[in-house]
Amino acid sequence: MFVIKGITSAGKGFTMKLISRKAMACYLSAITATSLSCAVVLGAYGNGATTGEQQVTLKASAEFSTLALKQKSLQGDVKALESEYVQEEQEEFDIYHNIAISIADPYVEMFSSSAATVRCGRLYDNSVVYVIEVGKAMSKVTSGDVTGYVLNSNLCFDDEAKDLNSDTDLAAVITSATASIYGSSNELKVIKEASNGEEFNPIGRTEDYIIVDVDGTKGYIKNSDVSINFGLDYAITEAEVREIEAREAEEAARIAEEERLRQEEEERARQEEEARQAKIAAAFNNVGVSYNSGMSVSSDEAWLLACVIDWEASGEPYEGKLAVANVILNRVRSPRFGNTIASVVYAKSQFSGVSDGNGGPSSRFESRIANGPWSSDSLRAASEALSGVNNIGSYTSFRATSIANLASYSSYTIIGNHCFFA
Repeated sequence: MFVIKGITSAGKGFTMKLISRKAMACYLSAITATSLSCAVVLGAYGNGATTGEQQVTLKASAEFSTLALKQKSLQGDVKALESEYVQEEQEEFDIYHNIAISIADPYVEMFSSSAATVRCGRLYDNSVVYVIEVGKAMSKVTSGDVTGYVLNSNLCFDDEAKDLNSDTDLAAVITSATASIYGSSNELKVIKEASNGEEFNPIGRTEDYIIVDVDGTKGYIKNSDVSINFGLDYAITEAEVREIEAREAEEAARIAEEERLRQEEEERARQEEEARQAKIAAAFNNVGVSYNSGMSVSSDEAWLLACVIDWEASGEPYEGKLAVANVILNRVRSPRFGNTIASVVYAKSQFSGVSDGNGGPSSRFESRIANGPWSSDSLRAASEALSGVNNIGSYTSFRATSIANLASYSSYTIIGNHCFFA
């Protein structure tokens, strides 16, 4: 806004407010045109007769001459006024003026109109918006590349937004190649030229400017040259929303498929386990001996015992199989060995070819477990040993007689091709 002060031809003062420099130029042109018109009229009366008509003409000529002088003087005054015009400074506000922050978890939709029927974008929690128009239920805002309407209940405005974001340091970032920083909002003096990417501390705003701190002095940067970094997210466009929804749908489908496969695998494993347990139960039932031991063992451990008996003594007589079973159970009872059948059987370097060296079955022995003992006598020997039938006493070791050092044993017994000893 420009303010022009002057004096009319009648000697009275006047004040004129012009919106722009263009308006100022039009005003000056009008005054110049008036002066030229007066000069033409005076010229027309410069060559006349000396009659009464001439006297009237001379009188008019004198009056016009006076007017011409006044116009000329006014033109000089206007020239001076042209250098004295003043652009009014704009009202200043806090940097959070007309700023709002979304508080919807996880997001709030943006609509193209207050009717809230057509979505145009999305605001996630803690996103910043510039408020264009505040309505009763919805406000028109702009954020990032999206302009639309958002429910007021999902926004914190002005001071509330400032309090919500009080822990964040703001930055005014130059977005143009270069930007002038003025000493006031009337652009009378440039105090600094800033470059793209340069940052300043924002301390306020006007309608057209962001106010920043420039070495302890207020500086004014045009809105078009700067962006405020509130340390918050911005709205995403409808196209981005659709991309996110497509990815989410794809991820949901992937998870659902994985869950379906997992459930199928669990069901398959459950059925296999049921079949295995049924096989174990049937195998033990077929030998006609039910074990009822004071030792707490599972059907899997009883099956493992039968398998290792079969592994070590498949070619031995039944008494040899029963003896092997009792060696294993004696070790479970002894503090010198493991306290479960599995820990005894899979102990490193104890039963040849059975352990993988890491507390589990070797691949070969795993196959025996899956297929079961070759001889039903191994199942019977396991059942009887678990039921307390013992034919070797407290012996905890056995060895093939072909390699046994009988002289080194304080006591022993030989059954088939094995020597059993303490």
